[in-house]
Amino acid sequence: RLRSDRERDAARLAVQYRLARVLTEADSLDDAGPDLLGAICEPMGWDVGHLWVVRGESALRPIATWMRPGFEAPDFEEGTRQLVMGPGFGLPGTVWKSGLPAWFENVLQSDSFTRVDSARKAGLRGALAFPIRAAGQTVAVIEVFSREARAPDPDLLLLTDALGTLIGEFA
Repeated sequence: RLRSDRERDAARLAVQYRLARVLTEADSLDDAGPDLLGAICEPMGWDVGHLWVVRGESALRPIATWMRPGFEAPDFEEGTRQLVMGPGFGLPGTVWKSGLPAWFENVLQSDSFTRVDSARKAGLRGALAFPIRAAGQTVAVIEVFSREARAPDPDLLLLTDALGTLIGEFA
């Protein structure tokens, strides 16, 4: 967890710098996925990240995963890889439908989080998901998870808006 304002500011700058570097070096969103997630998750202290991409008009599929080195959640990952989310379904589908970020202080206490059992087994609590927009449409969703419950951070939500736009322009 990031303690001081200075640490938070440094982490946010690191995210923007690393993300710009990843996007400059990548050929496609699929290609950039894992590095993109690492650029966002690592400096901000998240343990797991997924990149979901819209396929057709009714399916959102996970195309990339990042996990903090040394952290393992095989059941959670296997369950996530097998999912296809529709608009409004699950965390990614909710963000896809609304076009707005969603923050769960603790996913284990949520009625709308579909992977509660595997998240509990992996020790995951806090979650954030935000849209990637291109030409006014949500084309992808990034979701990140942490082992601790996390109160919503208004500054981080603002940052996700900027990141979603930047990644969307690349996509």
